[in-house]
Amino acid sequence: MSDDRFNKIDDAIQRLATVASDLSKMLAVNEHRIGQQEKTTENIVVSMDKRRNEVDSILKDVYTTIRSEVNLVRESATKQHEDQTSKIEQIQKTIYLAMGAVSVLSMVAPFVTKHLF
Repeated sequence: MSDDRFNKIDDAIQRLATVASDLSKMLAVNEHRIGQQEKTTENIVVSMDKRRNEVDSILKDVYTTIRSEVNLVRESATKQHEDQTSKIEQIQKTIYLAMGAVSVLSMVAPFVTKHLF
């Protein structure tokens, strides 16, 4: 009877040793997987940082281009406004001169026609 107990205890010890060995293997596999996941996560973070920097650079270029184009359009509009204002002022001067000439002629015409006829 005592032999049976020792056999059962030996059997239980062997099973526990097997379970401990299997657990050790599982832990090693899980540690390896966790290590790979950490490397993958680090690679993803590095890749995201690169992409963010690329996007930031592209956005800065786009912003600079848009700003320079807006400035060119603004300068062009200002020049066009100044040119049109100058032309309008010239037309106004011509009209005022013509009105002055007509006024002078209308004041002088009665005297001239009176002396000629």
